Parts: sequence; C-alpha cells; structure tokens
Amino acid sequence: MVRIKPKLEYSQKIVAKFRKSARFWASLVCIVGAVVHTGIISLNYLLHPIGANLEMKTINNFALPSVSICFDYLRKGFRYIDHPVHPIKVSTLTVKEINDGLLKWEDLIIFCKVLDVNYNQVDCESLMVQPENINNTNQHPIILEQLSHYLKCFTLFSGFNDTISYDRDKVGDSPLMDIRLNTFNLSLGKRLGLYILSPYEELDESISNPSFIQFDAIDSNQATVTFESIFIYQFQSRFYSNCFPYVSEGYQKYGCGSISACLNQCLFEATYNQTGSTHYRRFIKIKDQYSDARFSLMNDSEFQRKCMARYHPTPCVYHRYTPLLTSQYLSPYRNANVFQISILYPETIDVIIQYGLTQSLIEYLIFLLSTVVLWTELSLNKIISSFLLSAYSCYEQVCIKLTQTSNSLAVKLRLKSDAKTGIKPTSKAKSRTRLGTMFDVKPHARLDTTPDNSTGVNLGIYRSVGGKVTRKKLLSSKRLNNSLLDYY
Repeated sequence: MVRIKPKLEYSQKIVAKFRKSARFWASLVCIVGAVVHTGIISLNYLLHPIGANLEMKTINNFALPSVSICFDYLRKGFRYIDHPVHPIKVSTLTVKEINDGLLKWEDLIIFCKVLDVNYNQVDCESLMVQPENINNTNQHPIILEQLSHYLKCFTLFSGFNDTISYDRDKVGDSPLMDIRLNTFNLSLGKRLGLYILSPYEELDESISNPSFIQFDAIDSNQATVTFESIFIYQFQSRFYSNCFPYVSEGYQKYGCGSISACLNQCLFEATYNQTGSTHYRRFIKIKDQYSDARFSLMNDSEFQRKCMARYHPTPCVYHRYTPLLTSQYLSPYRNANVFQISILYPETIDVIIQYGLTQSLIEYLIFLLSTVVLWTELSLNKIISSFLLSAYSCYEQVCIKLTQTSNSLAVKLRLKSDAKTGIKPTSKAKSRTRLGTMFDVKPHARLDTTPDNSTGVNLGIYRSVGGKVTRKKLLSSKRLNNSLLDYY
C-alpha cells in the first residue's frame, strides 16, 4: 500500500498535465482556425463577388421603343477600288451619291400612326416633334436616316426618354404602331426590315442580329409583330463599380446613351478621320458633314481596341429587344403594292437579370459571428446575458451612489437651517452620538450605510456604551430628513 500511493499521485499528475496540455493545444487550434476562417470570409467579402438574380415576369408598363424601317438597295456603279493612300479598298460612290438615288421618307411611308400618352393614335412626326420627349435634340433629328452597304433605314423615336409609356390594361387591342409602306419602287426582291431597339441604342449589323426582323413584300402585304425584352441591371457600388450609367450620364460625358452607340460613334470617327471611310457593315448617319464618307473593306480591330479602352465596357443598365413575327399573310383587301406592319403591345414574359453582390453587409457580419462561435466557446446567449447582468449591476451602483449623495445633502441642509434659526442642542442632545465629521464623530462612533433589500439605503447609528458598541436605531433614507436628529 505504501508503494501504490506514490504511483497514484504520479499518474494523477501526468493526467493533470495531459489535460492542461490538451486544453492548451485545443484552444490554440481553435483560435488559429477562427482567425484563418474569419480572414478568408472577410477577404471574400472585400473582393465583392458578383452574382446574378434571374427574374421572369410580365411587365404591365412599357416605354415606347425605337423603331427603324429598312429596305434593301442596289446601286449601279457601286464597286470597291484601291485607296490611293492606305492599303484598303473603298467604294467608288460616296454616301451622298448613294443616298441621292434611294427612296426618301415620303416616297416609302404612306402613313405612320403611334399611340400617344392619352392612348390616341397620332402621326409619328407630330409625336416626335415634342421636345420634352427627346433627351438630346442636337444628337437625334426627328427622323434619322442611316445607311450601310446593304440597307437604308429610317429610325423613329431615337433618343426618346421614358415619358411615353403604356399600361397594358389601357392599351387593349390597339396596336402601338401602324406603318403602311409603298413597295412599288422597291428593288432587290422587295424585302423590308424592322429594327426594334432601346431608344438609347443605335443600329448595328443586321446579320444574326436578334433585334432585326425581315419581311417578304412579294407574297404578303400584311405583317403583325410583337416583341420581348431582356433587362440587365449591373450592380453599382461605391467600393465595386465596373459599370457606367450611360442612360443618365452618357450624354453629358460621352455624347451617347449606350455602349453600342458610343463604340459606333468612336469607330466611325476614328476610321473616317484617318481613311475617309468606314467598315461596310456599319451604319453611317446621313449628315452634311459626312457626305463624302465611303464604305471600305478594312480590318478595324485596332480601332476597336482603342475605342474599348476609351469607354467603360459594362453598362449599368442593358436593355435588349427581340421582335417576334406573329403573322404574315396576303390580304385580298389591300393593294398589292402596299405593305402594312402593325406592332402590338408585348404579351410575352420579360426576362430581368440583376447583377449584384452575393453577400450584403448584414449577412457578412452574421456569418462572421457564427464562424467565431463555431470555433470558440463563445455563445451569443452568454454574451448577451453577461452584458445585461453587467448593465444591471452598474445601474444598482449608480442608484446607491445617488441615494448616498441625496442623504448627505439632506443632512447638510438640516444643519444649515438649525444654525440659521439659532437652535442649540440641549444637554441631552450633547450626549447623543454625533453623525459624520460635521458632528465631530469620535473614534468609537461610526456611520453605517449598508444597503437593505426592503428599504434601499439605511442609516445605522452606532455608539459606545460601557466599551460595547451597540446599534441604537436604523433609519431609512425615506425618513432621514424628519427623524435623523430626533431618533432617540
């Protein structure tokens, strides 16, 4: 038995050391894990990862889009020759020479009707002439004529803002637009085309373009079109901003309202200033200052890189329309040389894509706190309980201090009032125990301010009688002012 006791003590010491060491290493691993994990979470949040939120819904209010009516053309004498200076081929005819031999607006359009804000059909020209509907009058004429190597287009409502919008319930069965065209003078197979774009966008190459639809005016004379749209909203943050609000600030900064319009403008100006021409697939606006421009067969990739570096590549709001052909037929009640296009209110489900931060600040803080709780022994319940208990303890201490201060002030005020009235203490009063330093308390007399649960702070008066300290009377703070000096 004598030999077993040291072994038991030694084994207990080993177990205690092992427990202490295990507790230390476990705490160290948890602390390091919590620091590393919270660091990864914080770094991921500060990098601002972007996520996409896809929503499909029917929009009950829709703004008037931009509409372009186009037709194919073939000009005699049009061919490409070598440029006298640059190693490219340019067209023999200028833009003005090509346009002089093509149909004008009044030659092609018989009538054009559109719904106004009061849901009445009015002429397209009368609606476009209202300046409050146009964002930049200088940049967008009433009817914008544009020309490419294949097409000539008349663009309506380009640069319009959102003041003209329609409610689905008020439109009813009325078409948004009715356009009647004279196809008698059309050449090259009497083919017509239609662009439906955002008012801030500009025309782009028609081949494989989802915003372009083509009609055959030989075997049909009536077509009904509707459209669907895709809205893409890019998140814009003070810390993470890879987009630019072209719609609201593009005209003031760049003179254009969309990334495509800015790039087309930049590419045309760069190629025109250097070679006097532009790529044959791009559209040229029919203006006097560009009357000598020509189409060319050139590689403009170098110009594209420079223009992409000049503008922000990502718009904060991107709006894409896709026209849908619902019917196309030959009506016996219409002239063979007349083609009518009716654009209906969109009845399809629109797609809205919103790009934004995958994690908000509140979510980040909650995730961070949960991670710390997971790695450590901290508990939100314990933290809140400790905080409330500490707050209550501080509140009790403050109440005690305030009560003691009030009692001292009451004693001082009573002594001052007695001194003013000339009241002198009697012989019996002289034998009383004096209170505090103001009563010249002797070493054997003391003041007890021990708190009592029932009455708050109580004042106990002690005195020495025959060498024995006894408590004469217990005075509550509520009765102190009336009976402090008369407790006998």
